[in-house]
Amino acid sequence: KTVRGVSFHKATGRYYVYDHRGKQVYFKSWREARDAYRRLNGDPVAIAKGNAAYAVRHAAMQHPEIFARLVAMFGGSPPHAQVMIDVSHPDSRIRKPDGSFDRDGLSIEPFADRIGVPEFEVVEAGSENTDAHADVRKLATADNPRLVDVGEAWLRHKMNERGLEYVDRQQRAAMCKAGKRSPLSNHMRDTLASWRAFVDCVGNARIAELTPAHFRRFHQWADRESASKASNRWHGQLMTAVKNIFNYAQRYYADWAWPPGINERIRAYTPKKYQAAASNAEPMPPKVFQQLLAQCDKWAATDPEEFDKSTQSGRARRLQALRKQREGRQMRVILELTINCGLNAVDCERIRWSNLKLDGTTPHMDLPRRKTESSTGRATERRTPLLPQVVRSLESWRAAESPRNGLVFYTSHATPVNAESISRAVKRLCDDAGLSGDFTYKHLRNVGSTLASDHDLPEEKIQRFLGHRPTTVSSRYKIARGPEYLQPVVDLIAEHYFKRP
Repeated sequence: KTVRGVSFHKATGRYYVYDHRGKQVYFKSWREARDAYRRLNGDPVAIAKGNAAYAVRHAAMQHPEIFARLVAMFGGSPPHAQVMIDVSHPDSRIRKPDGSFDRDGLSIEPFADRIGVPEFEVVEAGSENTDAHADVRKLATADNPRLVDVGEAWLRHKMNERGLEYVDRQQRAAMCKAGKRSPLSNHMRDTLASWRAFVDCVGNARIAELTPAHFRRFHQWADRESASKASNRWHGQLMTAVKNIFNYAQRYYADWAWPPGINERIRAYTPKKYQAAASNAEPMPPKVFQQLLAQCDKWAATDPEEFDKSTQSGRARRLQALRKQREGRQMRVILELTINCGLNAVDCERIRWSNLKLDGTTPHMDLPRRKTESSTGRATERRTPLLPQVVRSLESWRAAESPRNGLVFYTSHATPVNAESISRAVKRLCDDAGLSGDFTYKHLRNVGSTLASDHDLPEEKIQRFLGHRPTTVSSRYKIARGPEYLQPVVDLIAEHYFKRP
């Protein structure tokens, strides 16, 4: 039912209004939707005044001759003119060079005409005229926000898409300080981090002030930083995130004060093609894998009862021991399942018990790889046999930890385990085991493909084991393969990595 322009969507349980593009904008409460409707359909005179105030800023930033007129009107003092530009709003009055106000002077709305911006002309409404639309010309909105506000606008849009209530920067900082969990997803946090890197590099300037020098400075900084990374994936993710926010803002806020030629500068941000470092393509040696498993057992054997419960420090150490004990048991299962099935850390985030077929003649994992869905139109199937030792580890893990939300691996807060936390745990295992060399989680995924290639197994087996998309047209139309098709690859892994010397 529509109430003053606010509608209710039964399927999602949210309220929505239509914006000026005819798109539905959703809100969690009726009050938020009502306020948004008032903003979108407010008094045209007030909107015109606001547009005129933004016009002053936009014109002064875009045209040096207009800024020179402003300086002349303020007694030749550029600081006074700049202050007026930064603090101007529809109800403000012009401040004189001596700091006093001219109560009978011009207000902001007709001041746009005074400096020579005819396209933003405002005709003040008379008290005797009730038709406000006849007294105000249609204005071209020219907002000129700062870069931080552009990132917040993108975040508000993303949270609105997910039905989440927007949390501003001050609230997020307070939540972090209080130790509360942020409502932002990993994608939102990573994109905002990349955008903050862009803002830190070029400064929190207004969008009308962006010049080619800003973009060159950021590009040079990104090139220097990416040179010290293990691969250029960081560079590609950084550039993609910055382009995404710029593209969103230009699409939904085309009437902002965008500088000319900004589209060409944004399109020039071509991320480097991803190339894995040579060291990342190597498999993890069997001896290193066995040492990691032994270190997991040491973590799992941690005894929390040896710490005194009567002291605060003892209780804290006991809690740390409990967490380390659980992490040791979970990491052992993760390492064995990863090397058995050629998984990556993202797969461990989303794998569920329904993907593991532990019963039957051939226990196997059925986890399609969604990464290829955007390129091939469907997820690439992966049906990998499970080794007996891996099946026993999975059953022991399920018996020790009651499944929550169907997840196989999760944190103590019953949330999916994070990919970055898995990589950090492997790094800590290597440090505690005293391993020399930069071994990472990525080296586990390379084991199956390397062994299959060394023993001259078909390339199609390697693709299906890793979940890569087919490289030939004919392979896309082959019938689905059962888990027995990858049994030779799994047997090689068992022979080299699961048989103790």
